[in-house]
Amino acid sequence: MNLKSKLAFAASGIALLCSVTAAQAEVLFWSTQARPAEEAQAMRQQVLSGFGPGVDYQPNEDGPWLTRLQAEDQAGTGSIGVLGALHGNFSAIDPDTLVDLDGIDASISSETFASLAKLGTDSLQYMPWMQASYIMAANKEALAYLPDGADIDALTYDQLIAWAANVHEAEGTPKFGFPAGPKGLKHRFFQGYLYPSYTNGVVRTFASAEAVTAWEKFRELWQHTNPASTNFAFMQEQLLSGDAWIVFDHTSRLAQAFNERPDDFVAFPAPAGPAGRGFMPVLAGMAIPETAPDKDEARALIEYMLMPGDWHAFWGEGGDVLVGEVSTVNDDETDNIFREPIGRFATIEEDKDPVHLLVSDYATWLA
Repeated sequence: MNLKSKLAFAASGIALLCSVTAAQAEVLFWSTQARPAEEAQAMRQQVLSGFGPGVDYQPNEDGPWLTRLQAEDQAGTGSIGVLGALHGNFSAIDPDTLVDLDGIDASISSETFASLAKLGTDSLQYMPWMQASYIMAANKEALAYLPDGADIDALTYDQLIAWAANVHEAEGTPKFGFPAGPKGLKHRFFQGYLYPSYTNGVVRTFASAEAVTAWEKFRELWQHTNPASTNFAFMQEQLLSGDAWIVFDHTSRLAQAFNERPDDFVAFPAPAGPAGRGFMPVLAGMAIPETAPDKDEARALIEYMLMPGDWHAFWGEGGDVLVGEVSTVNDDETDNIFREPIGRFATIEEDKDPVHLLVSDYATWLA
């Protein structure tokens, strides 16, 4: 090998070493949020690009996210710097495997969320990051068919059914849309809205007489629901196409419709039932695993994420950044709902089996 070749080889080796070093210097942001390609790209280019050391943003489904985290914990060493996930994800993790975040200077406006983020300990285990909920939305053309005396901001389920029936009769086709597809968030409607609004609970009231009434009401609503709803997942698509005029979904799954045609649609709360107006809040947070290779850089990234920046650009493009729920309970601490008249939360884990049974069997009930 001549001198020129040796120099070229050495230069390439140095370049490779520098490349590896640079890659290692990036903070690995392991997240369950902003998973779709366009959202992940927006996170990298609009939100995280301003962080000096660099960020390797890797969104994953819940399963792979937890599997890698557990593997690194068992190995006692890891490469994940920052975790991004929902309260439900974090509540399944041993708080001892996370770094206390009390030292991060952040003002958390909600005492409820600050309490949840402690995961039963005396210090913050994750930093509240994003919050949203589920709402109703409608094409403004549907407003002409509201029942007499109905207030769109204070609808009951009976009024919603009458409204959907009026549209169905006038237009000759059912125009209520429901995210009942394989990837739709239908279960959150039953778990956080329909059941608590009629039964003041979910698990402990699963087989109650009030639950029967709730299902009967939903069965009435289904008669005026677009039958293609069993394929729907993101109701913004049906609003924009006109396949549905009245819909229920997560705020982020409606955002595109309002971003593209803000003058054509109106948003409003989900209906109330005999027990109140049930609803489900959504909370995502950021945490640092004890196995993080550089905890100082990880803390710096979380602090960066809490600063005002280019989030407005991301919210305008992101379509599914806030997907997931925080487990909550009502005032008697026996269930996993939050009703509007009650302002108390607790970190009691929900029993999901009855709810999953409820969701898997709903199609049979409606048949």
